[in-house]
Amino acid sequence: MNTRRKRFRIGFLFLPILFMLNGCLAGFEMEEFVPNTMDVPKAYSELSIRGINVGNALDAPEPGQWGVMIDPEYFHVIKQAGFNAVRLPVRFSAHTGGNPSYIIDKDFFAMVNDLINHGLNAGLIVILDLHHFDEVMNEPIDYEEKLLAMWDQISRVYSAYPDNLYYEILNEPSRELTRDRWNDLAARVISVIRKNDTHRKIIVDSVDFSNINTIQTLTLPEKRNLIVTFHYYEPFEFTHQGADWVRGSNQWLGNIWIGTAEEKKQIENELNQAAEWSNRNQIPVLMGEFGTIEKADRASRIRWTEFLAREAEKRQISWVYWQFCSNFSLYSCDTRKWDETLLGALIPKNTSK
Repeated sequence: MNTRRKRFRIGFLFLPILFMLNGCLAGFEMEEFVPNTMDVPKAYSELSIRGINVGNALDAPEPGQWGVMIDPEYFHVIKQAGFNAVRLPVRFSAHTGGNPSYIIDKDFFAMVNDLINHGLNAGLIVILDLHHFDEVMNEPIDYEEKLLAMWDQISRVYSAYPDNLYYEILNEPSRELTRDRWNDLAARVISVIRKNDTHRKIIVDSVDFSNINTIQTLTLPEKRNLIVTFHYYEPFEFTHQGADWVRGSNQWLGNIWIGTAEEKKQIENELNQAAEWSNRNQIPVLMGEFGTIEKADRASRIRWTEFLAREAEKRQISWVYWQFCSNFSLYSCDTRKWDETLLGALIPKNTSK
């Protein structure tokens, strides 16, 4: 997600390796889910992910600084609600030593590792996402070695882990990470990972903040066990109205999403393009973030969320909702309750098992 703000103990079978290194609408009735068999483009798909981001926690400058601490029980709550995956955004770049080795702090790594184990033990796919590495966006020449060093360490630690741990090499490449520069750097990161971990699924974001319209600019070094991800927040003036990290967004307050033919067509056309690219290139695509801020009109949020999730599924595009329990939230970490109507928009009750 664009420039946003965006204890722990359990053993795991594959853990002998760590210390080698120092996220009710009254009267609103959800329509029963009926699969639509209309002829739409289908993505190349070898996965079916319905996930949720647990953000504003490990991606904060310091864990807890943005108001979210991850209780291990959350992973079981997420699984029981019908999700099969979690995405863990992690700001590894704020917890390393200096060059040339950029060793990840062992205590921070232990915290991340513990939560990964909890997610895996809950029966979830865990997407480990390297998040908020702003320095490499602004000065890629100066910071690309740090990105490579972090992934060398991470991939060595998790090389023996089960296949349902995925790597996402960099969230929302943008600014000075232009198309050509990102293609080159992504290939180098993949090469570093493959030296340590030959089988892991690796997720690569499109440029310009994981824009759905820049997927076609990616040039990938291989297809095997790669997934391409995009983020979807359109119309941005609706999904981000009143967001305190977006300049001028207060003037968008009150924007609604009715679901007119024109509004739906924009989403359908862009998802079609993503599905066509995926099928043509034989690489799965993942909608790794999508969601609406809590300040938005509630009925509009539910309509938009349900429409986007179902349209993605029609095209065999997996998705991960932003986010669990913060400003785009689906769950209250204070009351320990789901927003049942919004949850039902994502996972209709008759399809959650």
